[in-house]
Amino acid sequence: MVAQAFASDEDGQPVMRADPEIVSAAVLAVLGAFEDLVQTLGDYHGKDPQPALLTIRRRTVAVLDRQRKWRRQAQGDARLLYGDGGT
Repeated sequence: MVAQAFASDEDGQPVMRADPEIVSAAVLAVLGAFEDLVQTLGDYHGKDPQPALLTIRRRTVAVLDRQRKWRRQAQGDARLLYGDGGT
């Protein structure tokens, strides 16, 4: 999905075709489902799921950090384009 979110405009410049917030939400939904699955399978098989859950949680934090970074960049870009009144 992320690879499909980018395209080139008529000048060959990269442009986004998908909202990064939607892409982030989709990734977070998948990570949440993985977390539930790992917990359920660990409980069912009597295994400690904590090491795998820690990995999933680290990835979730990384996605949230990336989303915050994108949002700050987008706000800065909007200020440059429209001034302080355009945000």
